[in-house]
Amino acid sequence: YLLALAALFLAWIVHWWRVEALVRRRTADLKEAQQKIQEAQKKLSQLLRLGVVNQFSTVIAHELHQPLAATKYLADAVELMTHQSEMDSAKLRTISSKISDSVTKAASIVERVRSYAKSRALAEAFDLVELLKEVTTDVGAALHANPEFSCSQKPLMVCGDRVALQIAFANLLKNACEAAHSSGKTFVQLRLSAEGDQSVISVENDGPLLSEDFIAKIGRPMQSEKLDGMGYGILIALTILETHQGAVRFSRREKGGLLVVVRLPLLRQPSSLSFCANTHD
Repeated sequence: YLLALAALFLAWIVHWWRVEALVRRRTADLKEAQQKIQEAQKKLSQLLRLGVVNQFSTVIAHELHQPLAATKYLADAVELMTHQSEMDSAKLRTISSKISDSVTKAASIVERVRSYAKSRALAEAFDLVELLKEVTTDVGAALHANPEFSCSQKPLMVCGDRVALQIAFANLLKNACEAAHSSGKTFVQLRLSAEGDQSVISVENDGPLLSEDFIAKIGRPMQSEKLDGMGYGILIALTILETHQGAVRFSRREKGGLLVVVRLPLLRQPSSLSFCANTHD
């Protein structure tokens, strides 16, 4: 009996040792797999950010145009003043201050894009109404279009990466304008409202009747209907909105064209605003 008990005890020790070795090996394999997944996600995130910056180049160029044009105008004014017999010191100081402000604004625009490309956290609280107004103005000017913007109330505060969300909505509105133009239409509308603790943003355009198959393919790469498009613009927009806890729905308009509805969480409590500001800092 003692020998049998000893044999059982020895077998239990061997079994325990084998199980421990197996657990350690499986744990090491799991950690290695997780590390590979994290590295792949990091590379994908870097590629995505590079693609986002490239997609947003038109809007950034338009944003830079204003401060650079103002700087040139003010610099020309200073040059004209140098030809006068008596220079107005007060006016010269005012012009110099405005030149400095314009240069600072241009530098901040470039820094916003660089910061996003470097994967720096840029969570901040901001008014979604003002952001969508800027997007409507910038995309309309860049494409020589006239999209409409309407809002039921303001302000509507959200928390997130302002540059990324600006890129996402610029992509959605840009696609709507191009789709309407390609079908000889002009109706493009961007609307913003609030439902409970969520903001509701809708982008719709007029155009031909769309099939359910077309709707199902939206957001897939290499599925663009444009001759020079690859379908990554919508994919990038969807990725950005999903990382901001947003929900996106595509549907056909009965009269033709496309309706995109985006829902983003709103900031309601002052404590949430404070937390978002601290995260940004």
